[in-house]
Amino acid sequence: MEEFIGKIWHRFITNSANTHYPEAVVYLDDVRRTAGIFFRALGGEGDLRIANATETEVHARRSILQRIAGMGRKTQYAWRDEET
Repeated sequence: MEEFIGKIWHRFITNSANTHYPEAVVYLDDVRRTAGIFFRALGGEGDLRIANATETEVHARRSILQRIAGMGRKTQYAWRDEET
């Protein structure tokens, strides 16, 4: 009984804390060429490339639901370095 209630609790908290919106997903491979053209049209350097970001630990405050569910510890940030 305890495991059954635990599974229900875990599913409820995880679904409540989830901030993923599958209908809004955009894949970089689908827009890489257009994004590169747009970046350069706005004055971006021609020798830079657009690349996938890696997950990085989040240092911002998480919501109470995210903390209870153990979610929201990592995210992908967009930034510019020497190559990308």
